[in-house]
Amino acid sequence: MERDAVLSRLRTALRDTLSGHGRQVVAVGAAATGKTALLSALAAESRDAGATLLLATGSRREARLPYGVIRQLLAGGAEEPALASAARFLDGTIALGTIALGTIALGTIALGTVAGSPDRADPSLVDRVCAEVLRAARANPLVIAVDDVDQADLASVHCLVELGRRITDKPILLFLAASPGTDAAYAALIDAPRRLLLPLELLSADGVAMLLAQHTDGLLDAALATAHHAVSGGNPLLVKALVEDTRNSRDGRPGSVVIGDAFTEALLDCLYRGTPATLRVARALAVLGDASRPTTLGWLADVDAAAARSALDLLTASGLLREGRFRHPAAREAVLRHLIAEEGPEQHRRAAELLHREGADPAEVARQLVAAGTPPESWAVPVLRRAARQAVTDGELHRAVDLLELAHTGATEATDRTTLKVMLSSVEWQLDPSLAARHLAALVAVAPDVGFEAKAGVTTAQQLLWHGRVDEAMEVLRHARFTGDDPRTTRLLSRARNLLAYAYPAVGRRLRRLLGDACGSPPQATPDGGAAELLFAAVDGVSGRHRQLEQLLERRHDQLNPVDLTAALIALICDDRADRAARWAARLVAGRGAALPPTWQAILAALHGEAARREGDLRVAAAESERALTLVGRDGWGVAIGGPVATRVLTLVSTGRLDEAAQLVNQPVPPATFQTPFGLHFLHARGRYYAATQRPEAALVDFHTCGELMRAWEVDLPALVPWRTEAARVYLALGRAAEAARLAEEQMRMVGDRRSRSRGLTLLVAAAVSPLPERLPLLREAVDILEAAGDRLALVRALNDEAAAHQAVGNTIQGRMSTRRARQVAEQGGFPGSGRRTHDDGGSAALRVDAEQVAALSEAERRVATLAAQGLTNREIADQLSVTISTVEQHLTRVYRKLRVRRRADLPYRLGAASSGPS
Repeated sequence: MERDAVLSRLRTALRDTLSGHGRQVVAVGAAATGKTALLSALAAESRDAGATLLLATGSRREARLPYGVIRQLLAGGAEEPALASAARFLDGTIALGTIALGTIALGTIALGTVAGSPDRADPSLVDRVCAEVLRAARANPLVIAVDDVDQADLASVHCLVELGRRITDKPILLFLAASPGTDAAYAALIDAPRRLLLPLELLSADGVAMLLAQHTDGLLDAALATAHHAVSGGNPLLVKALVEDTRNSRDGRPGSVVIGDAFTEALLDCLYRGTPATLRVARALAVLGDASRPTTLGWLADVDAAAARSALDLLTASGLLREGRFRHPAAREAVLRHLIAEEGPEQHRRAAELLHREGADPAEVARQLVAAGTPPESWAVPVLRRAARQAVTDGELHRAVDLLELAHTGATEATDRTTLKVMLSSVEWQLDPSLAARHLAALVAVAPDVGFEAKAGVTTAQQLLWHGRVDEAMEVLRHARFTGDDPRTTRLLSRARNLLAYAYPAVGRRLRRLLGDACGSPPQATPDGGAAELLFAAVDGVSGRHRQLEQLLERRHDQLNPVDLTAALIALICDDRADRAARWAARLVAGRGAALPPTWQAILAALHGEAARREGDLRVAAAESERALTLVGRDGWGVAIGGPVATRVLTLVSTGRLDEAAQLVNQPVPPATFQTPFGLHFLHARGRYYAATQRPEAALVDFHTCGELMRAWEVDLPALVPWRTEAARVYLALGRAAEAARLAEEQMRMVGDRRSRSRGLTLLVAAAVSPLPERLPLLREAVDILEAAGDRLALVRALNDEAAAHQAVGNTIQGRMSTRRARQVAEQGGFPGSGRRTHDDGGSAALRVDAEQVAALSEAERRVATLAAQGLTNREIADQLSVTISTVEQHLTRVYRKLRVRRRADLPYRLGAASSGPS
């Protein structure tokens, strides 16, 4: 392929030779570029023309045998008397030289001839051989062809050089095939005067396409040819190997490049055809990879820089390299697997040491240390640690784990080993917190003796607290060294203190005491503070910081670390800005989310799900809470499991999937969960589940437990968990209106006049316990607030309550308008029943009747009435309560009489809150 011009010039040289004019032709090309094929073509045409053909091939294994190539040539002309005479003379002279060399070995005489020397030629012998060859040409034209002449013995080379000088007017064609980049010993032969040079280049992309067409029945895609050229560099041997691999592969798809055993064998063949120095440089290049430079390659390959550059040029000319690198990773892997073998670890170790001495990037040095797979020397430990930090920054956490584990095997000092273990556990926590937990016991054990630095102490304590190991976390913090005036350490401690003030309010005072002295001031939120300070402000009851939070996110969301992103989203939720939190969470999930480590992806998904639930976006809430629980297993979530489980349970309750909710509610959580806000969320969700499954007393226990904990922790924020409104709805369902009214009043004082979602939810309960004339204004305000806050599910409930109030005062048209609007919002949100009352909106209290009327209902009647008010059919009520349909009908008859209603549709407006609603 693409050799027409070369063949034409070679044929011209052959014709000149046959007409009596000697020619010397040198074909120069890298390994496997077609030199041998060209020689074969010349041989065939020479035989057809009747010329005498003498063939030989140079070989490195025979390069120390003097006259080896000349003897091959003469052996091919044994039928020619002159050539046979030259062969006999050469053999006899070599034999004499061998005897003489043996005598020298015995130390008896001095040798006067150099006939047996592998590096020099006897002038008289060369003259005799050349004379006999010229004599043979008188009888018939000669074609002398030597393949791989650059690997021939030097004595033969000297002989060929002399022969080339004498063939000008003789019918002799001297054809030599050589690789580029040969050393000075062959220069006189290859660069001889009047020689015809035939450079053999690699195939172009078009040439590769033509070659492929021969082997693929002519069916060829241009892109496939380009891909084969990119892998092979246009080396014909490699192209054919790729074709063979494609044929042999069961997995090879039409239109794809398959790299298999044939490619590996062809690659190794190309390398073995080169010089020993080229082979060593190829090995060094495979070891060093992207860190290779001529000086570095030379050191590792035991050659000088010039030889290394020459070898790189030769490998590039062979199509194996591109811009100093192997064209395909499979090529490098083949060299490492087949040419390094047992010496691989030592080669990588040497490469690491060399790169380190040259000041290479720690990541490059670390790659070699990892490839060596042996415990590193002491100098390598800090290098591996720096490389691990960079890997974390680059998001390559699995690589960071490998580097830290290797560094730990080489560390001898207790402090170094502890620091590395802290780093390792921190990185593994981001991948899987349950995996990282295996290091914590050892870290706690050495804390008194080693005494962690500030960052290591805080990191270890945070992981211990994540898993609910409070006492051990305090022990680590007590032995940590929080000293010095380093501003970075102060900021670290301040942020940790503010975050822990939210995450562990149960032990907040102890944490503040341990970390407060080091910070030099109590936790506070400054106007230009970070996310952690703003979170502390929200937990401390300082409202209205959402603008600062959003400015922080808008300005730096692509730079903030996951800790600050998490703090910002939680702060928005605690500031009663769930709608803003949902929007930012969605933006972050779509943007940075996929690039975050699994644990942070799960945390972001959990927050996104909770914010979406508070917006009434049940689809997103369900998907994100489930994703959070999938990304990190239940064991990995530690005490934080209460967060995503609560969101999932509340979503399932809102959609009436109570059996699925029961499975989550009945799974235990770590006891320490109830020392954290995650425990509050879990209690809230379980209480809602109990209320939806007609266990009001159990629901009240959970809601009041929330209240007791929040008051004790001084984080009694309705935006965090609105336990008062939840309990009030249950009291309404039980007919205990006075207690519901008291809780509604308390929460109304807490939320104040700010038009927040919490105020909107509180207004719903306040309306339910208010006299009819006061009800409509409260509901109108609730509708306005909830619509502005974006809570569609609560808005549906408010609109239904407003419709009921209008109906009660005779505003039928306005009541129908509110009902129609509620249905539209429900349909847009995809809520169950499209506006029917569900488990979630059943908690909206329409018009309540006097306490005496509700109290007149028996427990069984109240359960049936509540479910009927939620829109369930008689059969559905019977199935849920495990009674007969007849029993349901009898209970409903008595309910209608006691509540003074005539139809089922009046029950929601007269009964009151049937179950708890969303918050």
